[in-house]
Amino acid sequence: MSKTIYFSGAITGGRDDVPLYRRFVSALEEAGHRVLAGAVASEGVTSAGEPVDPRAVFQRDLDWIEQADIVVAEVSTPSHGVGYEI
Repeated sequence: MSKTIYFSGAITGGRDDVPLYRRFVSALEEAGHRVLAGAVASEGVTSAGEPVDPRAVFQRDLDWIEQADIVVAEVSTPSHGVGYEI
């Protein structure tokens, strides 16, 4: 059964794990799930975050969490944002 999954990972804590995040997201999508990942899996986003209003990002991510059946959080890099989302 397909689920909507919110994938969370560090952005401002460092971007070294982007290839790992992308593998997670790809595997979940290949399994037939809809994955809401935002900037976390985007190679174009730096540790400064997305080039939009942080409040808009915050609200978007909270909306996505509410839509999700499941939250998957990669927590090997410390992140206040991931902690808040969990």
